[in-house]
Amino acid sequence: MAEEGDRRALALLYAAVAEERDGIAAEPPVDLGRREARTDLERTLVAVSGDDIVGFLSVVESPFGYGELGMMVAREWRGRGVGSALLAAAVDWARGRNLHKLALSVFPHNEAAMRSIARSGSSRRDGGSGTCAARAASSGI
Repeated sequence: MAEEGDRRALALLYAAVAEERDGIAAEPPVDLGRREARTDLERTLVAVSGDDIVGFLSVVESPFGYGELGMMVAREWRGRGVGSALLAAAVDWARGRNLHKLALSVFPHNEAAMRSIARSGSSRRDGGSGTCAARAASSGI
């Protein structure tokens, strides 16, 4: 789980991924102070290497019993299992909260995310909005 001291690093990673202009819907510039304040630490899982945050995944819980995921991994750490590890941790986290499903929407050109989804054993559903939603097995996350 993310800790209070992680807020700045999380905001900086978010801003770096937004600068790429193709992995997330956010566009630069990112207001770092606002981003830090909005981070829900209790619903944010982090991947670290040494003292550095190299990826994170946040969960927004729906009143309907599922969680919507947002995930990003630092460019230099992609393709090294960080996304897969975050997805596995999210499944464990969701089980502890009795969520029956997790959903992650990604752009169709985001091949690294697609590989993480495939390795997680989740199903893939193509959406009509130019995104692909991955859903973990329902009622047995």
